[in-house]
Amino acid sequence: LLRTPHHNRVLNVGVGGSGAFEQAHWDAGRNFVACPTGRARYTLLPPAAWDQLSLYPRAHPEGRHSEKDWSKADCNDAQLLAQAPAAQVILRPGDVLYLPSYWFHYIVTLETSAQCNTRSGDAIRGAADIHKCGS
Repeated sequence: LLRTPHHNRVLNVGVGGSGAFEQAHWDAGRNFVACPTGRARYTLLPPAAWDQLSLYPRAHPEGRHSEKDWSKADCNDAQLLAQAPAAQVILRPGDVLYLPSYWFHYIVTLETSAQCNTRSGDAIRGAADIHKCGS
């Protein structure tokens, strides 16, 4: 992990085995994700989908994350998530994914993989939806 003098993250590197996942969450900064090795599935949702994601309250330590474990969604959760306007993409070696600010993303590694990401500034688009959700 590299940091600027202001402690903003410049580059994150993550390595995960098959089936490892990152809970659905949003990041304020524009996010670029590179996949140098392996494969990972990203489920992407726009900021306006916040009311379908059961987010933790803003003051909670996991405030930007969904309370639901999407890897073990029960019938009610699955029905709610099925109504959310989601898209999926599978990152393969050499792919780069752009995630706009405040977009929700849920990540599952499909095989041992590495991912590198960097964030760049905040955007206005999507901020109003995130403000509504209180997260």
